[in-house]
Amino acid sequence: MRTEIEMISLIKDIAFKEENIRAAYIEGSRTNPNAPKDIFQDYDIVYIVTTTKPFRENKEWIKCFGEILYMHYPEDNVFYPSDVENCYGWQIQFADGNRMDLHVCTKENALANLELYQILVDKDGIVPYPQETDDKKYWVKEPQEIEFQCACSDFWWRLNNPPQISGTPKQETEKVSCFFYARNPGERRAHTCHARTVKSPSSSGATMNPPFLPPPTRAARSCSLNTTSNRNTIPINHTPFEGYPFPPKNPKIGTQNR
Repeated sequence: MRTEIEMISLIKDIAFKEENIRAAYIEGSRTNPNAPKDIFQDYDIVYIVTTTKPFRENKEWIKCFGEILYMHYPEDNVFYPSDVENCYGWQIQFADGNRMDLHVCTKENALANLELYQILVDKDGIVPYPQETDDKKYWVKEPQEIEFQCACSDFWWRLNNPPQISGTPKQETEKVSCFFYARNPGERRAHTCHARTVKSPSSSGATMNPPFLPPPTRAARSCSLNTTSNRNTIPINHTPFEGYPFPPKNPKIGTQNR
């Protein structure tokens, strides 16, 4: 696997050689000093270009980054809105194990979406110096009592909804999983609230990946998800993490008019 130094050097070299690329920056977890480092971190790269058209039309140029196992074209996905004239991307899995999420964007598009980033190349001085050097804007905010109660109520109601209850004894694992993960924002809100109440405010809400959650929440999250996905268990009166009221203090909160 190529090292981070090798990958960044290659990304910068390509930017310098391609006239249409006017600037390059990296964003995501590799720019976050609080993010745990591991070999699975991808490279979130943005090239600011004069136009995206030549990159979209030339299917071969992307090979200059190395041997590719497979790619995903998010902007070509009909299920999501896109503006390929101003932003186009590739999600790449390289043969050496590295991953890259690469986008070519016009100046206006890129500057309107700057968050936590580090400048790699800037031929024209168009990218402002980063004002944010950490992930504080993503830290989970302590919930108000009404927010906490609503999150709990929503979580337990969805957990007890017919698709999950009927699917479990029938061993319809896909049905249960789809409903619980894809259609259960209450679960995400509940874990976010829990992360803030059991740990310091530096818990990041930018991701629900376990490494970004405090240890008590990681353990509780794994426990709750493993239990509720067990095809032989119907989660009745199941409290997945300590400190969550069940039933909620006010069971009517968040369930009116449903």
